[in-house]
Amino acid sequence: MFLGVIAYRKHPILWPIFLLLTPLAVVLHAVGALWGVVRPVEEFEVTEKVTAETIEEVNQSLEEGELQNHDGTERLLRELSDAYETNIFDD
Repeated sequence: MFLGVIAYRKHPILWPIFLLLTPLAVVLHAVGALWGVVRPVEEFEVTEKVTAETIEEVNQSLEEGELQNHDGTERLLRELSDAYETNIFDD
């Protein structure tokens, strides 16, 4: 989790929140996995995916075709590559 908050560039003031909630997340994930073993899924539905065109329409800072041409080496929406993210659930 420590490496995750660094990789996602979360502000250091948020680190204790993530680090303290990690054991809870691990336990809840394990309970969910056990529930899946005890009571397996009988039906499976796939959610509808959002198209790249829709994402580009919603985010005005993206040009048309920018998602399709992106090589994945840098961020598209954050202005500065070394800026911290202060919102908990943005990434």
